[in-house]
Amino acid sequence: MLLLYFLYLCAHSFFKIFYKPNRVHRTNLKPKTFKTCKNNKKPDWVVDKIIYFKALMPQASGYKIADSFNRQFSISVSKTYVYDIIRKNKYQILAERKRIKNRKPYPVAINKIWGIDLTGKHNSDKNNMHIIGIIDHGSRFNIALKYINNKSSKRLLFEIYKAVREYGKPEYIRTDNDIVFKSKLFRLGLKLMGIKHQLTDIGCPWQNGRIERFFGTLKEKLNQVLTIDSTHLDWYLKDFRFWYNHVRTHMNLHGRTPNEVWQRKGIKRHAKFYQAWDGLLQGYLHPLDG
Repeated sequence: MLLLYFLYLCAHSFFKIFYKPNRVHRTNLKPKTFKTCKNNKKPDWVVDKIIYFKALMPQASGYKIADSFNRQFSISVSKTYVYDIIRKNKYQILAERKRIKNRKPYPVAINKIWGIDLTGKHNSDKNNMHIIGIIDHGSRFNIALKYINNKSSKRLLFEIYKAVREYGKPEYIRTDNDIVFKSKLFRLGLKLMGIKHQLTDIGCPWQNGRIERFFGTLKEKLNQVLTIDSTHLDWYLKDFRFWYNHVRTHMNLHGRTPNEVWQRKGIKRHAKFYQAWDGLLQGYLHPLDG
């Protein structure tokens, strides 16, 4: 046993002295580098289209824009690529958004699309009075403009029903994303009347630009007068509606009034001067020809 133990010690000592393995120190280790393959540069029209999509749908995520793009074109883009384009082109997106907002609207058939929205006016007691406005997109004819005591779905549907009985049924009614326009009762009421409902994208008021522009003209005049109560307001609205439809000419209607386009008639040359609201509303009223 002693002999075997002695031989083990000799072998162990010999191994430690003469065997030196190639040791690699951690300080000499270099991290492995991987060559990344860069994607081929996308054509310029891809970037332009992504900028357009983001300007058109400002609330949409990068994933949504990438999905919309990939469904329309043969070239595919990733959501990471879309986010990178959005980050680098914020100014271009704002400029494109402004261009879309200010572009000339496409012609629309008369009585095909009605734009509906709500606004308000404070009375002498600083209480807000609700106003409903309905305008035909094709002729800019103001279908309805009146005070309503509440803006519930039932009341709005009642006003639409009265307008349909008087002027006929449109194919579409376009509204913004106000909660009253998205209610189940409002959508069901339009469906029962056989009218399709169009909702604008969130943050894109120009998609219902006719009624927005109409309210802009109304508020410009209405803010200059004092309204005591709802009866007083309705009196003002009645005069404004007549002036807007029959007296005020429209640039996008080639210098004609909404009523001329709605009636599809020309005018007689002789005219009578019209004014209301102590001169705030004025112009020449031409009788229709025929």
